[in-house]
Amino acid sequence: WGVLKLNGLKVFSKTWRQEYLEQLPGEEERRMILRIYAQHDHAIVQWKETLGEIERVGKDFWEVEQFQRIPGVGPIAAHVFSAIIEVPERFATKFKLWKYSQLGITDRTSDNKPLGYQRLDRRGNRELKNLSYHAWRTACKSTTGPNAIKSFYQASKGRTTVRHARLNTQRKILEAMWLVWRRRQPFDPNKFFPVTATASAPEVEAAPRR
Repeated sequence: WGVLKLNGLKVFSKTWRQEYLEQLPGEEERRMILRIYAQHDHAIVQWKETLGEIERVGKDFWEVEQFQRIPGVGPIAAHVFSAIIEVPERFATKFKLWKYSQLGITDRTSDNKPLGYQRLDRRGNRELKNLSYHAWRTACKSTTGPNAIKSFYQASKGRTTVRHARLNTQRKILEAMWLVWRRRQPFDPNKFFPVTATASAPEVEAAPRR
């Protein structure tokens, strides 16, 4: 309707939405948007109630609280990891966990001959890859203080590309969650990335995009 003054995400705010409504050309347009606002507000209420229920049920699971001690890992990521993995012993090694999380490397071959490039294995559970990405992004924000995740990422970035450093960090986050659960020991930032550590060779490097 030609309304240009939107103030970004404020258009969804209960405080600022009236300013937007007043710019609409007529009553029918305002009634239409008010119905959309009602759906939006209801969805937010349902989301908060659902999160509350998840956190209530999650109190019975030791690992959920421990996961949230890892920088960048919030309540949703902690519950998702617990629900999908179920038991940490199902993975004999971290490499199998990475592969299941779509963070393993696969080689393409034809007639038993390598095709000359590698890529991330698309098989597995994408939600685990997603939660590791969001944990990395949250822990490495410019507004967060120093933490083991950010230190590991910066060190990895010093010896490889930004994308490879990110994927290395995502793998390390999932590995840390898995080990905390499997060993039933709290997260230790110094074991994740010691203060005196230097950039060491990565255990698995990410393949370039096709």
